[in-house]
Amino acid sequence: MQPSNSVGMRRPAVEPVVETLESIRADLGECTRCGLFRGRNQVVFGAGNPNARLMFIGDVPLSEEDQEGIPFLGASGDLLNKMLQAMGLTRNDVYLSNLLKCCPGDSQKKPDMSLCLSFLERQIAVVRPDIICTLGAVAAQTLLGITSGVGGIRGQFQHYKGIRLMPTFHPTFLLRHPEHKRQAWQDLQQVMAALGLESRR
Repeated sequence: MQPSNSVGMRRPAVEPVVETLESIRADLGECTRCGLFRGRNQVVFGAGNPNARLMFIGDVPLSEEDQEGIPFLGASGDLLNKMLQAMGLTRNDVYLSNLLKCCPGDSQKKPDMSLCLSFLERQIAVVRPDIICTLGAVAAQTLLGITSGVGGIRGQFQHYKGIRLMPTFHPTFLLRHPEHKRQAWQDLQQVMAALGLESRR
């Protein structure tokens, strides 16, 4: 009688599961993993080119993004669009996302970043950008595992899992502190040089 688990028998090959942005979004669903879902209107997942060489990652969705489910809208989105235009790019050339997928609103509770981070890491793995540009302190600190503010690390390429990462200021911060726009532009010029882009400014 042939043993059922004979060493000589090969198991059929299992096809690896290929993840996509769509499958990650489906897995995220109408997320209730932390308390932020109680005050949100929509999950803000990400938008743009799924094969982008450059990925921008912000901290948290703002109110306009919460209403539309699209990252970087409103005044900060308008400024980001101008920054992209100066780089010779549009929103369709890059991929945009945030660390948190829900707008924290007036919530006083500190969200569990690790819950959203796992989905962001999966997004990065699918897009596989050449360069990540973090906008704001929280995104940079969480991805790099550091506590430094943006001012201390901006202008210097960092590394996240083999990907070059440029930390710079969030557009919302630049709207409140326009004196830092020159520094942000210098950061973006380094990104452009690394990608071989020519400025349209």
